[in-house]
Amino acid sequence: MSLLRQIQDGAAGDSVSLASLLRKIKLLAARLGVKEMGEWAERELSGYDSTDGLPPYRGPFEAVVLGHGADMVREYHDFSIPSIAFEEKYRESSLFKLYFLNGVAELESLAEAKETARAPWNADIVATLHVFAQKGIVQLNPNIHWFEIWKSIPYPTTVGVLDAIRTRILDFSLLLAEEEPLAEREQRLADSGRVSNVFLNTIYATSANIAQGNRDVTQTQELPAPFDTDSLMDYLRGLGLDDETLNDLQEALDEDAEEEEEDGESDEPKRPGRRALAWLNNVMATATTKVGTPVATTLITQALLHYFRF
Repeated sequence: MSLLRQIQDGAAGDSVSLASLLRKIKLLAARLGVKEMGEWAERELSGYDSTDGLPPYRGPFEAVVLGHGADMVREYHDFSIPSIAFEEKYRESSLFKLYFLNGVAELESLAEAKETARAPWNADIVATLHVFAQKGIVQLNPNIHWFEIWKSIPYPTTVGVLDAIRTRILDFSLLLAEEEPLAEREQRLADSGRVSNVFLNTIYATSANIAQGNRDVTQTQELPAPFDTDSLMDYLRGLGLDDETLNDLQEALDEDAEEEEEDGESDEPKRPGRRALAWLNNVMATATTKVGTPVATTLITQALLHYFRF
């Protein structure tokens, strides 16, 4: 059996490890003279040094962020840190984004453990977060001192990344056999440019999605219109929130609006008020019982952001 057929058969199932498939791709790339293919296989095996040039199937993904802190009254464990409490430049930074830079062997080990992993925030940021809250830079309780904050990495997301790698290996190997018959015979190509283009278009295509949660969560559902409360409630109900939780949100929105009116603010609010943020914190802290998946909590946050045009 040719090396290319071995790659195709291995990628079509789950019995052959990705590390083994990638080493075969390195070998095939060397024999064919397709430099890009060999370099990609090496990065997948060894890991990526930075997010520059990271294939789209490795991120960024929206992250669920949790923290451990305390004030003078109580201690907070696995407390939700919503991105909506931060300015946009922070929400779009690595603080709230997941990137998978690890080599495939390490990713496979994480997936096999079937446990939620952690990606900790920088200790300096954690130590000064309460100061940012006191200055109003972030909309969090300024009395809480944080000991640790981390991004949650659910193992199904890791499995999804690995599946995307395997699928792209299969797609490319099938296309390679169709586009370049010499690949089957492992002969060096006189002109590798066409194969390089096929490889790059297949591996770095942005069309493939990584499943991060429950198949019942529709990730492409249209977000509710800004300040359309009925649309917001319908959207959140579709994500699995019950009527009691939605009634709590309605009360929070109404009370925030009354407070803004008393303060003489006639324009539409630019961001959620403190009661809406408290509601979001509560929902995300109890996400396992209310909505069940990190994707759903991310969509809830996005919906509230969009509602306030924030």
